Amino acid sequence: MYAAILFADLKNFSALSEVYGANRIVAWLNEHFEAIGGAVEANGGEILKFMGDSVLSIFPADLDMPANACKKAFVAAQMAHTANDNLNRRRLAAGGPELLVDVVLHVGEIFYGNVGSPRRLDFTAIGKAVNEAARIERLCDAVGRRLLVSESFANHFEGVFEKVGTFTLRGIAAAADVYGIMPHLADGRSLSASEAAVES
Repeated sequence: MYAAILFADLKNFSALSEVYGANRIVAWLNEHFEAIGGAVEANGGEILKFMGDSVLSIFPADLDMPANACKKAFVAAQMAHTANDNLNRRRLAAGGPELLVDVVLHVGEIFYGNVGSPRRLDFTAIGKAVNEAARIERLCDAVGRRLLVSESFANHFEGVFEKVGTFTLRGIAAAADVYGIMPHLADGRSLSASEAAVES
């Protein structure tokens, strides 16, 4: 299956687990998953898997014309950040901690289904594109960005993303060009689908 990929990872989750009880941590985690998942589903995406404090989602794409799926994933990422920020603002006002989220957008081929043994199966997604998205997410802190996208994803947009560097991704042979949103757009304002200039 060819798809746009949205990989979201909540930051500082491990540190919070050392301070707060498990029940409170799980409740907060569910709140953030709901905020992120709502943005994904509102834009036609599908949540494939929750992995600890991460979410893997896809937007099915036409192999010959994936721009529409990429646009949906991008708008979902903007909405997810806004929803997550609003959630953090309310919790901080009540004296609680915040959970920031890093998001990576990619596009490529994925495979998913039930894997495991006859006694235990797990629904999962695999493929080079999934691995690349997860590896790019680990660069967010290093480059100081909350949203990063692959070159293949950025190529479907004009005037939205800028290159932030070329990186070696663990387990990936070729170095990857990684992009971030242009500074004048990275002001916390959500871009609507109509505002995102997309190349078909």
